[in-house]
Amino acid sequence: MIYMYACTGANPGEWGILVGSGEWEFTQDNLRRQRFLNRTTNVHYGPTKFSDLSQKEFEEIYLMDLFVNRQPLLKDNKTPLQRIKTLNIPPKLDWRFINKTSNKYVSPVKNQNRCGGCWAFSSIESVETMYAYKYDTQAPELSVQEVIDCAVDNQGCAGGDTCLALDWTVKYQPIIVSDTDYPLTDTSDYCKLLTNTSRGIYVSNYTCNAYVAQEEKMLLLLYHHGPLTVAVDASTWNHYLGGIIQYHCEQYNNHAVQIVGYDLTDKYYVVIDLRYPDISDVYVFAQSLLNYVEVLLNIVTIIMHYKHSRHTIIMAFTVTVMTFWKTVLYFMMFMSFTGGRDRIGATSLPQEILLFHVPNGFWIVIPFLVMVKLWPSLTNSSEEEVVKVTRRTRRKNE
Repeated sequence: MIYMYACTGANPGEWGILVGSGEWEFTQDNLRRQRFLNRTTNVHYGPTKFSDLSQKEFEEIYLMDLFVNRQPLLKDNKTPLQRIKTLNIPPKLDWRFINKTSNKYVSPVKNQNRCGGCWAFSSIESVETMYAYKYDTQAPELSVQEVIDCAVDNQGCAGGDTCLALDWTVKYQPIIVSDTDYPLTDTSDYCKLLTNTSRGIYVSNYTCNAYVAQEEKMLLLLYHHGPLTVAVDASTWNHYLGGIIQYHCEQYNNHAVQIVGYDLTDKYYVVIDLRYPDISDVYVFAQSLLNYVEVLLNIVTIIMHYKHSRHTIIMAFTVTVMTFWKTVLYFMMFMSFTGGRDRIGATSLPQEILLFHVPNGFWIVIPFLVMVKLWPSLTNSSEEEVVKVTRRTRRKNE
């Protein structure tokens, strides 16, 4: 059974949402907005890849696809509930690591691009998780495009309703096939249901309720039944860099996401948001790989220093100086000394250490050692260097 939660409705200062985001380009208006948000909240806002868009452009492109005002199946649940402190649930929960297997029950974050299909993405994510949990298997990657193209009473990439999407899966009993069989195209298209296949998943039931200001009910559902598909106000997420969002939970919900966990100590929900057009993932891993390669080359340069001419030393010294200062500036940007903090796409501190601090730390230390080692050779005369090379060659031939 799939549980839906349609409105966050958290009281200001109580519960918040923990999400993440990526790169930057920004305008003066957005910079002023980021500074205002940083002054008035404890969340870290700053330049991101959305900062070259005005607030209106961001909302029109990414946040106008959830028709929460068109949910005839929404029911208001007013059942009185016990307070959070009396709930018999663990203090922390994350369905991505529920059985110590990373992301077994939660599929990888998908890229929505500029298709306004958050309603379809979040609905399918719930189906994937419920299937994985029921059969204790790896979460399948199902076809979001099938829902975008075929779910009646919705408007494809122009927007839709999460409750109506799941209602379509139960009412019409389509086979939800894999993303490989019905791949994502990022556009609305005619429905191409694969009726002649047995490979896929049926949805037998779901629940769509409004739990406004009923955090206890949400927590119980998260613990006992699994992740929730929710509607949220994401109007400030275009500037989000880190922290717990608490004060921007209006009743105007404009985005659908999946809640996969909670933390009772710090009072936040763990949210899986959608990825948007970005090269950050490729950039991060390519940058990290190049950093390790650069470390290797600099180590090799030290060895080659004892075997090659003065010209090689000059070139190696130039490269290491460039590498050293480039990395120093990169660290300064990352640590907010200039330009603002760049989260590099890391979703946890271990990832941040592995992808940034370790390789870039070496990228500063090793070039510095190379420069120290090469400097005496650069200050020697060419005749002295020739003598050294001749002596090394003579020893090698003896």
